[in-house]
Amino acid sequence: MAHVQFVDELVREYLLFRGFASTLKAFDNDLKADKDKGFRVDKIIEQIMHFINVSDLNGLKEYWSHLDSLIFTKLEIHVQPAFPYIQKPEENPSFSLYFTRAWQDSVLVSLHNLLATVFQCMPQPTLTSYESDAILVKKLQDKLAAVSGKTLQQQPMDKTSPTTHQSRLSQYAERLSGTAPLVDDFCAVPSEQLDSTREARGLRSLLRMGNTPVMGRKAARSQSQN
Repeated sequence: MAHVQFVDELVREYLLFRGFASTLKAFDNDLKADKDKGFRVDKIIEQIMHFINVSDLNGLKEYWSHLDSLIFTKLEIHVQPAFPYIQKPEENPSFSLYFTRAWQDSVLVSLHNLLATVFQCMPQPTLTSYESDAILVKKLQDKLAAVSGKTLQQQPMDKTSPTTHQSRLSQYAERLSGTAPLVDDFCAVPSEQLDSTREARGLRSLLRMGNTPVMGRKAARSQSQN
């Protein structure tokens, strides 16, 4: 539960931001006297070993009672050990095992695993679950982005690509600018047919000119002379 320490820092920052000086001071004092050690298993084991190494039996009993009320009573574990008084128990075959280094290390490892498991299964306040919620939201956003990318890749491409459309525009611009050769629509018509057509048009033009005022004056002059 390493995130608990980070939440503690957030609370301190919030109290400082709000100007709750007395509350912040009380909060810091409570953190210093915190028997739960921020739910850090290594710190709890270290505190237990400290009481054992300095032979502080009262401190060990008090600290164990705190752990019992916090953890062990909720697990429905009720153990009332009773040992008879034996001189030199380390030499007694029934208890000599408990004085070996291997057994002590095994007990510490078992206690460490027990506390770690219990702390992970404890009900968490809403404030401490924000990190897991943020991670979950980030995963959902990544999945959504991946699905959106696959959907875009699966969409059919447009038949008219931008390159083809651009080339058509370029060809049309060249035609307008005159760079491309112009095609004569009458190039397929035979030249003889064009000559006969031109002669017929010229004859009709001459006939029409007979009705002009100039031709009329010439005709009137010839009649007066006769």
